[in-house]
Amino acid sequence: MARRRMVALAISGAALALVAAGASLLVLDGSDPAPGSGITQAECTDEVVVSNPVEQAGHDSNRVTHLAIDGDMTACAGQTMLVEVDLDGIGVAHGYAVYQVPPGTTAVDLVFDDHAGDFYDTQPTPAGGTLVPAGSRLDPPKATEFGLVTVTIARTWE
Repeated sequence: MARRRMVALAISGAALALVAAGASLLVLDGSDPAPGSGITQAECTDEVVVSNPVEQAGHDSNRVTHLAIDGDMTACAGQTMLVEVDLDGIGVAHGYAVYQVPPGTTAVDLVFDDHAGDFYDTQPTPAGGTLVPAGSRLDPPKATEFGLVTVTIARTWE
């Protein structure tokens, strides 16, 4: 039994090392500890910081109104960024935002708003090598419902 645990720990450690080597870890700074980790997959940048400022509206109503992505993305100009946020408790499992990276980008601010926001409840569809948002826009989720953030930047989407 102890040997099985040692083997399982060794396999888990190897898998973690593989994941760490294959993706850069994002620093997620926010006033709420809910989003504890994130990953980014991009050949054009490796230093991206994601933060999710929380609007204070009482203990149970703290909301994430937007997601800020900062870092040198100048080499990503012309590429498409997909931001996926794991959500829990709002009726959808994920929120998706699509952003076309313009030249000279060092900061991106993506908003949760059901009228004019950037996040949708349905995975975007590829069209012509880029992504097209799909579904309905999302209201700001509660901070406790906000989870893992995955940022992927790619030249072509299929």
